[in-house]
Amino acid sequence: MGDGEDGRNLIYHKQKYSKKVKNVNEMENQSIKPRIEWIDTAKGICILLVVYSHVYMGDHPAFLHFQDYFRMPLYFLLSGLFFKTYNNFHNFFIKKTNKLLIPFVFAYIFLSTPMLFFLQYRAGLPVTFPSDFWEAERWRFLCKGNGTLWFLCCLFILNIAFYAIFLISRHRTKLIIVCSMLIGLISFWMGRHEIFVPLWGDAALTALPFFLFGYILRNKSNILYEPFGKKHLVICALSFSVLMFIYLYNSDFERIKIELIHGDNYFEVDCLSMYLGGFCGTLFVLMIAKRLNHVPLVSFLGRYSIVILLTHVVLIILLRITLYHFNINIDYIHLIMLGLFIIVVLIEIPIIKFCIKYLPYVFAQKDLL
Repeated sequence: MGDGEDGRNLIYHKQKYSKKVKNVNEMENQSIKPRIEWIDTAKGICILLVVYSHVYMGDHPAFLHFQDYFRMPLYFLLSGLFFKTYNNFHNFFIKKTNKLLIPFVFAYIFLSTPMLFFLQYRAGLPVTFPSDFWEAERWRFLCKGNGTLWFLCCLFILNIAFYAIFLISRHRTKLIIVCSMLIGLISFWMGRHEIFVPLWGDAALTALPFFLFGYILRNKSNILYEPFGKKHLVICALSFSVLMFIYLYNSDFERIKIELIHGDNYFEVDCLSMYLGGFCGTLFVLMIAKRLNHVPLVSFLGRYSIVILLTHVVLIILLRITLYHFNINIDYIHLIMLGLFIIVVLIEIPIIKFCIKYLPYVFAQKDLL
């Protein structure tokens, strides 16, 4: 009789435990918010513009140069849009190391440096190092084999800088705005006077207002989850109008283009044009992405845009070297470059699938630390 009662008690406790585990799992599942598809679409649009620009090496048709204002600021804004403190600085640092620094180091060693020496062998590019280890151009030169790597290092520094401002300001929004804008303006001025900071620190500080803009959008609006409506259509139209006004105002039609190079903290426009053009351009793309919501291929590329960011330049260089063996008719150069762009995008699809399956820790899909 005692054994039977013990058995019934054991069954009762097992059922109770199983029910408790089930309730916990349901609570955890409810706390996990669904993926915001239109953000992936926005990232997809952005990475396609990045690939397109690098295929053309910046010499794309003149009427498309307006995208130079917002192509990189959009990534800075999106990072600010999802800024989290992760409870303390240690957790924050580890998280950003996994998502940004580890992919940067991996691509720097295994993609950028080998490609740099390959270019020396193939194109006679001299591989020399500045005498001062901390000279800004040292690291920038080593990234010439894969020119987009600067962005990950820059974004890492940007996140750390904003976190520091966040702590110093004691979470007070007005003080965060003042500090971020002031530091951004000072860094822009430094770039104008050719004062550089190693490891793209100057580019990171200049980008602080864009990061701040994303942070404010997240905390002072419901942009992430509200459905697309008339106000978003108005924002889209107004932001595009202002962007085009700024672009036309600064255009010098006797030259190929007006340079806006965020990685080098080099801008051939005034401070107001650079920031306002960036703000309006990012809003325009965000509203377009919000209206489209989910575009299968674009959203897929956006979700794994870090893989494309780290691999597409190497792919473009190899394909361009292959093209040099053929007699290219200069009259059809834009058509050829468009074809090259499509080929690069299509090749990136299997590259993404391979990397997320076999190299998830170095492409920010899983945490290594």
